[in-house]
Amino acid sequence: MLREPLAIPLRDARSPMVLAIDIGTSGLRVFLFDGRARPIAHCIAHADRPLRISADGEATVDADERVRAACATIDVVLAKAGRRE
Repeated sequence: MLREPLAIPLRDARSPMVLAIDIGTSGLRVFLFDGRARPIAHCIAHADRPLRISADGEATVDADERVRAACATIDVVLAKAGRRE
């Protein structure tokens, strides 16, 4: 689990909420922020993704796998956030 030192508890978050997705070469991260751009504690998820490198140095990724991983990581963050009343 990723920890963010400036993260606030969900109960202190102000609407609207913003879901941020950081898709990098070897992994992706999903964060939930409140309306004041503060990260929300425990609403952060990370997924490592394989990068295939050929003998000649060409790096490739599976686009369909990246989409599935992004969707699954978003689901994790939303489940962690739960439902706000």
